Amino acid sequence: MLQSRNEFKYQVMVVKNRLDRTEDRIVCNIDRNTYVETISSSGCASKSIGFNQALILMTMEGEQTVRTHINKTRLEQNEMVFLNQGTDIIGGEICIEGEFNAALIVLHESYLQEFKLKYRDYITASINQFDQRLTKVTTPANVVPYVDFLIAYFKENNKVANPIVRIKVEALLLMMLLSDNSLPFQKFLLTIGEPEKINFRAKVEQTMYENLTIPERAELANMSLSSFKRRFVEVYRETPGKWFRRQRLKKAEELIHMSGKNISEVAHELGFENMSHFIGAFKKQFGRTPSQFEFQSSAS
Repeated sequence: MLQSRNEFKYQVMVVKNRLDRTEDRIVCNIDRNTYVETISSSGCASKSIGFNQALILMTMEGEQTVRTHINKTRLEQNEMVFLNQGTDIIGGEICIEGEFNAALIVLHESYLQEFKLKYRDYITASINQFDQRLTKVTTPANVVPYVDFLIAYFKENNKVANPIVRIKVEALLLMMLLSDNSLPFQKFLLTIGEPEKINFRAKVEQTMYENLTIPERAELANMSLSSFKRRFVEVYRETPGKWFRRQRLKKAEELIHMSGKNISEVAHELGFENMSHFIGAFKKQFGRTPSQFEFQSSAS
């Protein structure tokens, strides 16, 4: 079946536009839930968007700020952001001098699950920390000309067959998966279709540096202790005790290196009440004591 440009009715809905601008949109869809949309505009705009699919937004030219209920980020030329399904963009602002060009790749969960299954041998990441839904990365160098080619291809062809769009989108995703900086994209893929795990990570990592017992953490998550431990191992592939200790030690390393606080202050802040225990755990984790790490950091 052939799809003509602009034939597909967007699932995203523009709630508010302001200020004068001109805009050109082209949509090529694989099906009603998976499609590629290109936007070219000049002038300024502000909009609120809600959608039920996952989204990859690439800024090809110009700048824009994307804001969700969780956080915000500013995208400059050749930067992109991954958004999980169900995310609301509460302020996608475009306000630039000159031209703005972007590509939106809207992906249904079933399409991404199919992609993950097909290329599962290339997905090596595991999610050990909850990503705040808005993950900005530099677009891989080889992806930029390919997206430029896609935009030109869609503009020049009034009708594009669905299988062609599917193949080109799959090639684009595979290029990102095989790039040197593929970790953010891999984590994005791993969170697709698992809202319960995402919510669990959010609850866990909201208090990850606090000195709480595992039963207290289970209570905060509104779960029984056995259910909490079982879900934790399922999500993090590690027991809660080991994971929280490692995260607190990593934070301690960061604070010793960056904050200017002394070692006892760092230990107290992260809930290590016994200094000997803190020093021993730190050395076991990093192969050197906090004092040795502090000295080496200041000397470098």
